[in-house]
Amino acid sequence: MESAKNNSRNKRSTNINESITKGDKMKMTIKLGMKVKDKITGFKGILTAKVEYLYGCTQLGITPTVDKSGKADTVYFDEGRIEKIGKGIKPSTVKVKKNGGPSNNIKVGGRI
Repeated sequence: MESAKNNSRNKRSTNINESITKGDKMKMTIKLGMKVKDKITGFKGILTAKVEYLYGCTQLGITPTVDKSGKADTVYFDEGRIEKIGKGIKPSTVKVKKNGGPSNNIKVGGRI
């Protein structure tokens, strides 16, 4: 039985632009870029990240609109807590030629 669970986890897509799955029985139609809400806290925003941990936990990152202080920090929730509330944006509308991120300028064995 345990190997069946591990096999279903391994079948999950590593392409974060594909639909996010929850178990073998239910496919959610939530994709990156969609407007979503956490069912427990009511936290709303755009789904901007998906994190799959080695031990099987999957969390989704929701980025809200900018608040009065000018911040829009992404908050992560377990995938079962998230529901779609709108279309949001297409990932292709924010794609750039060179992907960035905090580690984009780090050289192996060197400093930024």
